[in-house]
Amino acid sequence: MSGDLSYLCALLASEKSKVTERKSQLNSSEVVSIIDNNTDARRKKDVRWDTIFNAVEVYVEKELDSIGQLKSTLQRRVQEIVGFVQSILKKADERGPRLKGQDLVAHFLKVIKEPRYNCLIGVEYCKLLKNILSIPVYRSDVRVETWQGMEVVLPWKLSFLR
Repeated sequence: MSGDLSYLCALLASEKSKVTERKSQLNSSEVVSIIDNNTDARRKKDVRWDTIFNAVEVYVEKELDSIGQLKSTLQRRVQEIVGFVQSILKKADERGPRLKGQDLVAHFLKVIKEPRYNCLIGVEYCKLLKNILSIPVYRSDVRVETWQGMEVVLPWKLSFLR
């Protein structure tokens, strides 16, 4: 089974795999159960939800870099990326928050701050960030410096927390 999990992470980061292939792997209850157990036991060498999300980060960056070259399918590709990230977050959190809030927020801020990505996906990523920050466990995991950086970059978008 660990080979299947390694394959899953490789699929997530692969440029050749299709979104449906990546999503179908995460629908296997056996795979999800193993990832949950590895995450709960904090096994560093096994695949955890954080490992999956790291692969998603690589995928998002590759997709956003390639989108700029494909103007005709831009909106569809953006929706695929956002939908995929949403599905990973939903699957990881179905049984309670399992990701590191600081890492999630750092990823979302990285994409939002990057000018070449912001114009493509900034609004959708702000919505996802708002959803992440509405979860108390994730909100409490965010470092003070990150909050301060967020207030500088997104002052009007953080009003829902006040």
